[in-house]
Amino acid sequence: MMDLNNKNKLFVLSYKGMKILFAFAILSISFSQRLDSHQSTISQLKLAVENASRNGQVVWAEEFSGLT
Repeated sequence: MMDLNNKNKLFVLSYKGMKILFAFAILSISFSQRLDSHQSTISQLKLAVENASRNGQVVWAEEFSGLT
């Protein structure tokens, strides 16, 4: 049988764990939103290139990724 002191220690450990889990969840959600924004930008670029192609326009594109 657990005494009251051990029970309180168990609660403190679980409380700390919950705080860490909550912080991890907040960070995960914020970074996932950032990825959706990046995907939206790529979709807009793809749409612009498709529209230019349909209208017979020439599309110039440069990549600034640092890869040579």
